[in-house]
Amino acid sequence: MYESTATCNVNYWVMSVTPKRILAANDIIEATCRVFKITKQALLSKCRDRYLVRARNICITVIKDKLHMALTDIGKLFNRDHTTVIHALRTVENDLSVPAYRQEINEQINAVIQLL
Repeated sequence: MYESTATCNVNYWVMSVTPKRILAANDIIEATCRVFKITKQALLSKCRDRYLVRARNICITVIKDKLHMALTDIGKLFNRDHTTVIHALRTVENDLSVPAYRQEINEQINAVIQLL
């Protein structure tokens, strides 16, 4: 009947393929803590120091961009209301429109993403 004329000695199941890890919000939170050199407790705290607020806002932005989570779910991660999440997203967006802050914020966002 029909015979195969091609021979193949490659075993495709032996190839080393690393499975893609599923990204979680906790991974982004930990990466943000490493970039900003703060603890997870400080990031999730109610403290309103400028440095912690910037870290929190960037973390929220990355979570929204990468995981496409609902605003209420992001708010629950940070023990905050969804309107606080909206404010954080708008703050980062507004800061990116200011040339003096744009490069610094982009570098911080990229540093968080690179650690994922």
